[in-house]
Amino acid sequence: MKEITKPQDLFINTLVGSGATFRGDLQVEGILRIDGDFWGQIKSSSRVFIGAGGRVKSQITAKEVVVGGALKGDVVATDRVIILSTGMVIGNIYTPKLVLEEGMILEGYCSVTPRISETSVSQNLQKSTMRKQIYAEGNYNPFQKESSTVASWNE
Repeated sequence: MKEITKPQDLFINTLVGSGATFRGDLQVEGILRIDGDFWGQIKSSSRVFIGAGGRVKSQITAKEVVVGGALKGDVVATDRVIILSTGMVIGNIYTPKLVLEEGMILEGYCSVTPRISETSVSQNLQKSTMRKQIYAEGNYNPFQKESSTVASWNE
């Protein structure tokens, strides 16, 4: 049976535009689109979309997460995660459905199971902390912007 889309699920009601920088936590009832820089926590009852120019350092909890830009952090999606060909995720993913386009970059642990429980995610996030420490010595940092006016992604 095809899911019926509600009108409120079609409109972006929160936007971090290109050239904008946001630091803090967001709790959104509708669609969030990020085309700029975002640092903080994101919780959405709907969709989080990171555009090709978006750079996000966050733990994201949402129904659906679409990554077309750069994401450093863990994702918990109750419906699905889509990483577009221009997308890059460095972090762990917990979702019942995972869609990966050719050309995308993914570095992290993926748990694709029919049911996402808070307990299993919490346990896996603790394990991932040890994994992150192992890779912390690497020199490659795709989140480092050449401009000195933008805060460092290494914070």
